[in-house]
Amino acid sequence: MLLLVSQFSTLVFEIARYTTSQDILQAFSDDGAAAIEVASKTRWYSDNRWSAYGPLYYRLTHTLAILAPLPNESENYHFHLLLTSLLAAYSLCALVAWTLGIRGPELVVSTCFLVCCFLSQSEWMKMLIQAHPDWLLSFTAGLSAFAAVHVSGVSWHLDKSLRLLALSLALGMLTKASFVFFLPATILLVMRRVDVRLHFKKIILTALGFYFLLGFPQAFRVDRDLRFLSRQSQFSQSPDWGSTVEWLELFGSQLSWPLLGAVAVFLLFATPRMKPLNAPKVRWRSIDILWLLLPLVLLMSRKIISENSYYTLPFVAFFLVGLSHLAADRLSLPWQSERVRAWSFIGVILVSVMFGLMTPKGMGDRLALESECREQAHDVRAAVEEHLKKKTLVYVDPYVPFPRSPEFKPLIKGNWRSSWEQVHASGAQVMVLSRKFYGRYLEPMSEYVLKQNPKAATTADFYRAIDSASMNVTAPTGEVWQLEKSFTCGWRIWKQSP
Repeated sequence: MLLLVSQFSTLVFEIARYTTSQDILQAFSDDGAAAIEVASKTRWYSDNRWSAYGPLYYRLTHTLAILAPLPNESENYHFHLLLTSLLAAYSLCALVAWTLGIRGPELVVSTCFLVCCFLSQSEWMKMLIQAHPDWLLSFTAGLSAFAAVHVSGVSWHLDKSLRLLALSLALGMLTKASFVFFLPATILLVMRRVDVRLHFKKIILTALGFYFLLGFPQAFRVDRDLRFLSRQSQFSQSPDWGSTVEWLELFGSQLSWPLLGAVAVFLLFATPRMKPLNAPKVRWRSIDILWLLLPLVLLMSRKIISENSYYTLPFVAFFLVGLSHLAADRLSLPWQSERVRAWSFIGVILVSVMFGLMTPKGMGDRLALESECREQAHDVRAAVEEHLKKKTLVYVDPYVPFPRSPEFKPLIKGNWRSSWEQVHASGAQVMVLSRKFYGRYLEPMSEYVLKQNPKAATTADFYRAIDSASMNVTAPTGEVWQLEKSFTCGWRIWKQSP
């Protein structure tokens, strides 16, 4: 237990060190800044009007923020968004260990070891500090795999297993609409049993009951969710060989460390499962493993042109938990004994303490890398605030930190599709631009940029003129802009000449 407390407190300290306000986070993660705003508006009894993701992640965050609040409101929500992801990470790792048949103190040690294995992979680490619901989605995907495989192979406590399956489906859909990828595999796994087919209607109705109860009233706005999915579909294309290889590489790299960790704890600590004396022998088929890969096959049927490196995380969780369940049921370890497990337990703890294996490698370095431009972001925000206090209209790019006080809101202008015409029409006297954002227009533009911005060529002309200018630049509309200040992290402040 001390090992768990030590590791967990270390990770909490690291995410607390990374926590910042919404104004500053805007400079590095537009999604993260939006998540803070959504979480602050979320309640269990109301609609937060956010259609990109389901309400569960934000409702859990809001609950934690009430139970253990921080003084600054936006920092409070940022910290608890990350804490929610961290708790989901521990829940997923504990689920994998439990599924492998590990119990007692060994379960705690295995959970800590698996957390380290997951966070040793860069994408899992990245999404822990991104204020995204993907860790929670991964846990709900893993829970649905556990419930589906369990239901398909046992005959005792069937009612409880069916309720767990229904709950996992509801929680997944309340986390993110992409959970729909896991529904066909889940259904096929449970439908292999004739007696469970008789309960299929009950599973669906129970899942819908959980979904609308836990998601009320937002869950009833299906029309809004469908409109969002329709908009997102423009970034999805028919697959090609390149996209297929990319999905497989992402899946393999994100599975490697967690799978090795699962194999290690299984060999060291797994114990035979306790079953009723009259329980029938489970007969798993090879095709069951294929059902666990079905969600990935469905994902591979599309080519996503937007950022997609984290899309495969829940698919890894679904496969790993399902595979762990199948392995624990089929494989036995005759060489294990209580003495072997005891010495393994002591050995893992000693080695972990001696070599620091229970703290994910590179955790501090990763957070330091994400935070390296924070000081400059504070300077940019202060400069913007000075102009706003003078009642000056300021045009800002995405990824520019600025104060969000209601009094300044009418003075802030900006657009994701900037151009000289946009700046001129805004009437702004100051521009604050971010190379982190407009760098996408300086190089050959990706399919995503061209799809997102129908006037990408006009926007590219604007940013190329700005980026190539040293001290002054003249707009086609006649205004002359002077460089007021430049920052090494990519922000540039321009002021219009009188």
